[in-house]
Amino acid sequence: MFSANRIQALNRQKNSKINMMKEEIGKNLEKCLKEEDEKLIETYTVVLSSKRTLDLALINQFMKEPISNDNYIKVLKEKVEEAKKKHNQKVQILENKKNCLIISTKKQIDHQTKLIEDLFQEHIRKENEALLLFNNEIENTVKDVMCSITKEICCQSENYKKI
Repeated sequence: MFSANRIQALNRQKNSKINMMKEEIGKNLEKCLKEEDEKLIETYTVVLSSKRTLDLALINQFMKEPISNDNYIKVLKEKVEEAKKKHNQKVQILENKKNCLIISTKKQIDHQTKLIEDLFQEHIRKENEALLLFNNEIENTVKDVMCSITKEICCQSENYKKI
């Protein structure tokens, strides 16, 4: 069991370590802003925003093991590396989703283009069939008229011979 003084000392040391961590992360954040590295900025922002979780983890770590700067820095670096890995995984997932969306959009465009081309080809085919039918009707009409004229000429020719 810890005494009240020991717990207060642990809390002061914890707060001191957290402030050091904030300063280190703040320095790294400023460096990232200068380098315009958005991935690292987001990673450190995630670490800062998850301070409460980190505080609890550090308190538990301090309660279990003797407190030392090396141990604290090791824990802090592990937490930062975990945050970086999670961030990089999120970035990769977002890139994969973006690529899938692009591929899906291209496929949809290709499909819609094919449908339009098919409709256009069908329209042309129907127009050609209608023109062919119209030409056949004209041809049949011309043949009928020619036959009628020929018959009329033949009939008149026979009538002429009879006279």
